[in-house]
Amino acid sequence: MFRVDVTGDVLKEFEKQFLYLIKCYLKSENVPAGYIFDTEKVFGLAAIHNVMPIVYKAAKNSGSDLQPYKRSVISSVGIQSRKNILLCSLYGEMVKNGFDPIIVKGPVCAAFYPDFDLRLSSDFDIVVRPEIKEDVHSFLLKKGYTCSGESYNIADGLHIEVHTTLAEGDGYIHKQAEKLFSDVFQNTVYTDIYKTLSYTDNLLYLIYHALKHFTVSGFGIRQVMDIALFADAKKTEINFNLLFKSLKMIKGDIFAANIFNVAEKYLGFDFSGILNSFSEETLFLDEFAGDLLDAGVFGKSGEDRLHSGGVVKNAVENTGKSKILPVLFPSFSYMKSKHKILKYIPVLLPFFWIMRIGGYIFRAVFGRNKVSPEKTLKIAGARIELLRKMEII
Repeated sequence: MFRVDVTGDVLKEFEKQFLYLIKCYLKSENVPAGYIFDTEKVFGLAAIHNVMPIVYKAAKNSGSDLQPYKRSVISSVGIQSRKNILLCSLYGEMVKNGFDPIIVKGPVCAAFYPDFDLRLSSDFDIVVRPEIKEDVHSFLLKKGYTCSGESYNIADGLHIEVHTTLAEGDGYIHKQAEKLFSDVFQNTVYTDIYKTLSYTDNLLYLIYHALKHFTVSGFGIRQVMDIALFADAKKTEINFNLLFKSLKMIKGDIFAANIFNVAEKYLGFDFSGILNSFSEETLFLDEFAGDLLDAGVFGKSGEDRLHSGGVVKNAVENTGKSKILPVLFPSFSYMKSKHKILKYIPVLLPFFWIMRIGGYIFRAVFGRNKVSPEKTLKIAGARIELLRKMEII
């Protein structure tokens, strides 16, 4: 199993405890009285995966001392509850203004959790038709939002991302995704609160979004939970044959099977109908579980992990060649997405390349969380090998 800091081929004990507590929560099972677990390490893991309220609720009757985490849990749930109310209100206003927005990811997935407000979201994603993007932009500015690219923020803490397409980025996977999501506005359904994608498209998008992060720095257990809960709740309404045909187009079919395998083996779901179509040689249970547990939310568990993402992304887009130069000198299109001024003054590209390299050096020498080039490349190499096994590369 890939773990850059661990020898062996099984998950650590506290990681198994972490997954067990999540399973108990998702399945509404009581943790045995007196259940002993490594509270510090389990809650440390819960923090980097942004699932602390879920672990706290699952463990509250275990008899362990959870007092050190209570205030943080109460605060995060309160903030999330307020965000959910604000989003619902904003959505209603957008509908009244004729924008007909589609809500994806967090709020849609949260509906399938035992407790809506315990599924934490740092931001919310809204999809609108390209021809009304400017009208939506003006609407949000009038409501007091500040804008940076597709991101809109307001003083009340609501952070939303407004998209006109579900396919993001460059490379083969994203180009294929553009074809898959070209007619999303024609295939929608309504939940109790929001308009969203059709059930098959919804699950396809959740898996695609996880794949997008997996091919950079990685993704964590929360996305596995989202996918498993949604797939389980809507299994009679999802066209799984079409789903996996579409996933194969973006090299995500084996990847998706491994998500369902982790959900079945560690979180108590039954996805045998899906997994029976895949051989044991394509399922990498502990290797994959170890990678996602190391990753945290969107691969942000540490500086080395984050910086390894550039090497992995380059390998995915360049047929497995993990060259370092494209990481130090990314393409103009990539740099333009990071520095909007390049859209208007492209000659500044070399200046931002120098800034990028300088940033790496500064963090490696002076940063509080120093970047280790050796560890970064070791993480990247192991993850590239895992992507090869899954036939993504």
